[in-house]
Amino acid sequence: MRLRFGGLAVCGLLVAAAPSLAVDKDEVKAAIAKGVAYLKQQQRPDGSWLYTELRDTVQLDQNVIMVGATALVGLTLVECEVPTDDAAVQKAAEFVRRGSVKLTSTYVLSLAIMFLDRLGDPDDVRLIQSMGVRLLAGQTTEGGWSYHCPDVSPDEAARLLTALQQRTELRTKRPKAKPGEQKQRPTLPKDIQKQLQGMGQRAWGGRGGDNSNTQFAILALWVARRHGVPVEQALALVDTRFRGSQNRDGGWSYAGLGNRGGAGFSSPAMTCAGLLGLAVAHGVASETALRTNPGKARNTTVRAVTDPNRDPAVRAGLIALAQVIGKPTGKKTVLGQVRQPGWSSDGNIYYFLWSLERVAVVYGLTTIGNKDWYGWGSEFLLDYQGAQGAWNGKYGFEVDTCFALLFLRRANLAGDLTATLKGRVQDPGEARLTARGVGANKPPPAKSDSGPDKRKSDTPVAKNPPAKSESGKTPSGPASDDDQAKVARLRNDLVSARGTEQERLVEQYRDAKGYVYTDALAAAIPELAGETKTKARDALAERLSRMTAPTLRKKLKEESAEIRRAAALACAMKEDRQHIPDLIEALEDREMSVVLAARTGLKHLTKQDFGPRKDATPAERAKAVEEWKVWLKDQQG
Repeated sequence: MRLRFGGLAVCGLLVAAAPSLAVDKDEVKAAIAKGVAYLKQQQRPDGSWLYTELRDTVQLDQNVIMVGATALVGLTLVECEVPTDDAAVQKAAEFVRRGSVKLTSTYVLSLAIMFLDRLGDPDDVRLIQSMGVRLLAGQTTEGGWSYHCPDVSPDEAARLLTALQQRTELRTKRPKAKPGEQKQRPTLPKDIQKQLQGMGQRAWGGRGGDNSNTQFAILALWVARRHGVPVEQALALVDTRFRGSQNRDGGWSYAGLGNRGGAGFSSPAMTCAGLLGLAVAHGVASETALRTNPGKARNTTVRAVTDPNRDPAVRAGLIALAQVIGKPTGKKTVLGQVRQPGWSSDGNIYYFLWSLERVAVVYGLTTIGNKDWYGWGSEFLLDYQGAQGAWNGKYGFEVDTCFALLFLRRANLAGDLTATLKGRVQDPGEARLTARGVGANKPPPAKSDSGPDKRKSDTPVAKNPPAKSESGKTPSGPASDDDQAKVARLRNDLVSARGTEQERLVEQYRDAKGYVYTDALAAAIPELAGETKTKARDALAERLSRMTAPTLRKKLKEESAEIRRAAALACAMKEDRQHIPDLIEALEDREMSVVLAARTGLKHLTKQDFGPRKDATPAERAKAVEEWKVWLKDQQG
């Protein structure tokens, strides 16, 4: 099957986010029931389903395609709560088992692994292991997969066929497997280990590969690891692949040729593939960190390595994905909504919706870009379900119906991965603020009342040379000559450093104790540029977020515009809504960078936005401030 296409209190006020529009649960339930009934009606006497849309499948023979379609339908039925001992599921399982002995198709191997794993039959473990090894061997040197994996050895094929022939009578009551259920992983049999060694990982796959085949293989390998298949090295290479091919817009393309240079066109489904690849890499890293540091689950070093919420590639991917997600409207959805400027799509919305659902469920996100992705997609699917219960798009009734049903069911084929990531990744639309205005960094825990900067005044003069704020004024305030000299030295060290040394100093100044580091950052920022300047601003905002409310109020009055700006963001990073009046006052600051930071903080804390815009005239700014004041007065009243 070729799936390709290009609770808040401020002076007595209570602020709550606006409720999202949701689809009717009974309607969704009825749609799922109709879809399941349709699929059952289409099952052939031999237990298979025919993939009816063959125009893009010239690379595979029809029998292989039928195994893939049958595995997909069987998986969908079980996810839709059809019992595993249901006759339709059992007949599908037998067809898939027979057809899986000599499979080499990446898509079909992946679907067969996921289906058989979902059944939870211990007699299928050997077959799952064998298919998992074939997938491993099919990985390319660039971390992806194309359409084919290497053939199984004749001896292994004979062993698998014999096992199927000798298989005991099927149990009428199999234990229903839970997706992602954690069990002790078995050891690979010696002959499977020999098969793995003989094939040699990535020795067969060559170069390249596409991200559509790759996202199926990724999920299948995550499943296969439950059965002892050693996937860590392969998934690490997947991580390298997607980090090296992310486009400038944050998305990924089918061919994986982005490398941040914009080569290829980002597509919604392939952006989901990239996010899935990063998710499994984080899952493996988290498991490894906890396994190698069992008593140090909260160790800072471990957390820094495995924290997906601090991963800029994940955040950029989610922001890009949010651009093609709409909001539920209560009206009939237009298919063209999924097409956005700069994105390549051929209208295959059903494949995209299943890809979107997989990513959102794996990361544990109810919204992406503050958009109810499930409400939006479900609204569309309820509109476009046919009278017989099917959906029909590029891949035909059976396959597209499966994609739609898996979305509506919020199917989770990697529950153990979700358990690892859920609660650790924020929707970028709701993410905590950083110096960029909005970001994913979790603020450090609050310190004592005095904060990290204990002194009479927080703004000494940097004399060598004098550092100027955005307003062009030199920071001033009583400080000893020794402190002034230290600020100047720290500032000069940061400005003159290059590359990794500069990054190291930014992190050091962010975490070190003493007001001199605050002032050194503020003095250096105007002399920095690009990503380094952004990181330094992030660091300054994080330092200030460790301060108490009274100290932050003082910071909002500092002479340094950089400190005032960072203080405005820190108010929101602390989730401290008592600062709403302070931020409204900051909207009248003489520096636009401070005004915009205050507006960003207000949006984050109140879920409201009255402006002002960056290019607002003085009259428009005054009007925006007045609207904020009226709103605050109404809430207090």
